[in-house]
Parts: sequence; C-alpha cells; structure tokens
Amino acid sequence: GYVDGLIQLGFEGAAILSQDGELWAQTNVKLFKGEGKKIASQFSDPQNPFVDGIFITGYRYIAIKSDGVSMYGKIGTAGVVMSKTKRTIVIGVHNAKLQPGFAATKVE
Repeated sequence: GYVDGLIQLGFEGAAILSQDGELWAQTNVKLFKGEGKKIASQFSDPQNPFVDGIFITGYRYIAIKSDGVSMYGKIGTAGVVMSKTKRTIVIGVHNAKLQPGFAATKVE
C-alpha cells in the first residue's frame, strides 16, 4: 500500500489517518494517545503547530511549515512531513538520509 511505498522510498515511518485523526494504516509509527486527534485539529488551526509543536510517537517536532494543507516539522536532522487530502492525512517520518524537499514531494 501507500504506507509501504513511503518506507521503500527511504522514510523511517509512515501512517495514514482519517481527517479526524483515527489511525488507518501505519508502519514504524506508533501514535501516542491523543496525537492523531491533535494532528487533525492542527490542520484546522495552522498557527497552532508553531506554538505547541507537532507530536509524533511522543517526540516534539518544531514546526517549519503549517498552512492547513501541509505540515512540516523537524527535530535535529530528522523530520516529519504531513499532507491533508480529501479523505486522509498522510504522514512520513524521515531521518537525515532523506532530504526534506524530496520527502515533501513524496508525501504530498
């Protein structure tokens, strides 16, 4: 599926959420309680990630982009890219081996 395809491209982890934050599919991404719903709400309030950060698997990523359609975050040299589609939220978690620009084009 789509999640496994992101892993094959070099992502460390990938997930698909419903628009309300329910986990539909994942590989190497274990969302902590409430993280999915928080991510979904941040797409409705794009300024929030810059204040609260983006939490995935208990780690706080610093928001570097949030516009209601895409969210990018980083923690050290690792990062997370999220994109909202008509029905889902696609998440890709990457390490320093994957360039952020490449990661963004593959998730979006």
